[in-house]
Amino acid sequence: MKAPLLLIRAPDDWLATQLRDWAADRKWVVRTANQWGAFAAAVAPRRPCVAFVQAELTTDAWAVALADLHRRHPDAAAVVVSDTKLSDDARASVTATAVDLGARYVLFPPLTRQGLEDVASGLAEVVLARATAAPDGDPVLSLRAGDFESA
Repeated sequence: MKAPLLLIRAPDDWLATQLRDWAADRKWVVRTANQWGAFAAAVAPRRPCVAFVQAELTTDAWAVALADLHRRHPDAAAVVVSDTKLSDDARASVTATAVDLGARYVLFPPLTRQGLEDVASGLAEVVLARATAAPDGDPVLSLRAGDFESA
């Protein structure tokens, strides 16, 4: 299995800075993309992936990229992050759109490093478990030292 991928699409480096230490501790590859085309090109099938997409709500490009990510790599776990303060109705609308397009979480301010890391950790467990599952969905038995618990 290829090293897991933490894919980040954001207009600046803030989001990547918040998650870089988390990824390094777990030996995840971090790819950042400031352009939507580079984001789409970075998605590699058959590689566990957690993607963070910062939604710039003045355009629908984030929604198009999220839909494309879900189409190309349906096993990737996507998180939409907005740094815009919105009304409750606007939050509900953005959340519904993001979830319909494949997002597992939608995060709004206040955003903290710990909150982002917690979401990444939970999703990492899910994508890694799915990546190590047998074709019939049962986990693959690993007998490597440290990969199993004694009874």
